[in-house]
Order: sequence, then structure tokens, then C-alpha cells
Amino acid sequence: MSGTGAAVPSLRPIREAVIVTLTHSGASNFIVNPVSADGDEGYLWANEIGDWTGTIFQAKESVAIVAASVEADGPWTIRIAPLAAAPVVNPRSYAGSGSAVVKFRVASQGFKRITLTHDGEANFIVHPIESNGSEGYLLVNEIGRYEGTKVLPKGTRYLSVVADGDWTIKVS
Repeated sequence: MSGTGAAVPSLRPIREAVIVTLTHSGASNFIVNPVSADGDEGYLWANEIGDWTGTIFQAKESVAIVAASVEADGPWTIRIAPLAAAPVVNPRSYAGSGSAVVKFRVASQGFKRITLTHDGEANFIVHPIESNGSEGYLLVNEIGRYEGTKVLPKGTRYLSVVADGDWTIKVS
């Protein structure tokens, strides 16, 4: 769906974990919140300034998401896709930019390390996600440049990355 400026478009009810791709062309705030069937606004899908494109993870909620509250000064789009539609990446070495959800060919098994880097200036947040869409504890939640190695939780099939710069992942 697409629009321009502030709006509250209806969505096909979201009852499962999904990925949400958002775009905005403008110079000011772009803020998007999911809205549940009971009228509550959920955790921000976007809070950016200016032109922006990104893909974020939306976990399954107890009440279906039926709309999006959009604040924008220009044209925007919202695309909802099943979690399984996330692009498959090579976990041995992958580079990305901005906010994204990526999928490993198979869920992680046994002891694995994940090395992550980020060269941006704002938030760098990485969540592991299991095949069933369950979101794990944060792997990283830092501001600015980051380089570090963490334990990749067993069963991780997807990674949700929130970033404003280039990033890399390497699993060993």
C-alpha cells in the first residue's frame, strides 16, 4: 500500500510473525506504528528523518494488527510479507546496509559464534529469531560503530538488524 502524508491505512490483519518493508521520500519525520484491533499502537516500525527504506521484523501479537499509523511529509509505502520471504544469506560472511531481516538456509545448531560489525552513527540492534518467529534476546544494542563476537543462540533461523550504516555478519 502507499500514500502521502499522515494517514492510518487499514492492513490485512496480521496474526503471525512477518517482515515489514517501509519506504519514505521526504525531508521530515517518518514515523510508523502498528495498530491492533483493540486500538493500541505497538512498538515503532520506523522513526526516521528524511528519505528512508528499511525492512523490520514484526513478531506475532496477541491481538491482530489491523492498521498502521503513519506520520510523513511525503510519499510512503508499506509492504507486508511472510517471515519466510526474508532473503537467504550466507552466514559465513554477509554484508548489508540499513535495517533488514535476513534468513539462514537452516537454523543454527550447536555452539556457534557470530561476529558483527556496524559503521553507522545511530542504533545497531540485532535480534535472533527462530523458525517459528519467536524472537530471542538481543545480541547487540549499541549506538554508533560496533565490532564484537557473541554466541549465536541455537535454533536461530533469522536475524533482525536495525542499523543506519553498513554492517557485516560472520558465523563460525
